[in-house]
Amino acid sequence: MRTRSLLVTLLVLPALAAAQAPTRAPRPAPTAAPAPTRPQPSPPGTLPGRPSPTTPVVPVRPGGPPVAPSPSPEPPVQSFTPVKGDAKCTPIQGKFLLSFNKTDILDMLEQASRWTCRNFIYSEDVAKGKITLLSKSAVTADEAYAAFLAALASNGIAVYQTGRYWKLVRTADAKKTPIPTYTTDGETPANEQPITKVIRLRYADADQVRGIMGNFISPQGADLQSIPPDTLIITDYGLNIRRIEKLIDMVDRAGGGEVVRLVQVRFAAAKDIADKVNQVFAQGGAGGKGKRTVFSSPARPAAPATPGSPPTPAAPAGASSVEVQVTKVISDDRTNKLIIIADEKSFERILELVQQLDVPTAEEGGIHVVYLKNANAEDLATTLSNLAQGKSGKSSGAPAVPAVPGQPARPA
Repeated sequence: MRTRSLLVTLLVLPALAAAQAPTRAPRPAPTAAPAPTRPQPSPPGTLPGRPSPTTPVVPVRPGGPPVAPSPSPEPPVQSFTPVKGDAKCTPIQGKFLLSFNKTDILDMLEQASRWTCRNFIYSEDVAKGKITLLSKSAVTADEAYAAFLAALASNGIAVYQTGRYWKLVRTADAKKTPIPTYTTDGETPANEQPITKVIRLRYADADQVRGIMGNFISPQGADLQSIPPDTLIITDYGLNIRRIEKLIDMVDRAGGGEVVRLVQVRFAAAKDIADKVNQVFAQGGAGGKGKRTVFSSPARPAAPATPGSPPTPAAPAGASSVEVQVTKVISDDRTNKLIIIADEKSFERILELVQQLDVPTAEEGGIHVVYLKNANAEDLATTLSNLAQGKSGKSSGAPAVPAVPGQPARPA
């Protein structure tokens, strides 16, 4: 009996112990270990091991899902591109076609920089507008750049060099900037960019040439100044200054300047002639120069006909009209001469006028001075006046006038 109780106890105790033991979770399957990550280099200005200031650190709540980080701001635009070594820009070689239709000036500046390796400086208020460059025939880089400058000029933009850069300015302000300056000996460039040229005249007057050439300068940004007696300072496009130089060469010739000449007056009074000439040409105006007057030579009479040939017709009046300008006409009473200051052609016309005025009168009268040796001038003047009026002097005891041989004596 006791043995049977002990056997039952030994069989029941292990089963009770197994039923009361806690259950264990199943063991997970082994997984591959994650690959080690390489540490990223820290950006400039941060210490190793610390997060970048531009990347925000988002804390993770315990037991909760990770929070997505906010998007980082866009990196700033780089203001320069570092170049390794001594890299050199090479202009485009050979020829190419141009096909730019209403292209922004900023885009064209980038293309021009590639063509010629030039560096440009500009401001937004200047580099505005669109230009068109089209070519059906191939051009070189220099020809394309010249066409680009012409297109900029049509938009009122000028370019000048300052150091290693080319700066864009408004054409109206170009004369106040350090644009290239050339003297008389330097050759004027043939481009459409503003320059300053100093021209020294040889014969013509600077003020007169300035008044003439002021009609040929460009309407925008050009300037023309004269420094008496023989210097001009012109600011304009290079091509237009070349055109003005050709005109000056045709005007600045010998004989075109003013010369002092003396004219002898034979019959009339020099003072009267000088007054008439000054009245005709209005001498004595502003600046000491007379106004320009058109003077026409008198009609030339017909030449006598040669036997067997038709007569030559007379030249019409006004056929040789010339614009005359007189600077000064002065009379010298002691020598009865005129002092005339004028240019060559004006002097010729003034001389024609003087010759027409200086003619003898119809009565052949004039003033003559006779110095007496013995008689009294007043008594003789009275006697001569009486004789001219047909009166005879009544003086008693006057001797008879000696008779001419062969004629009777006349009473006194």
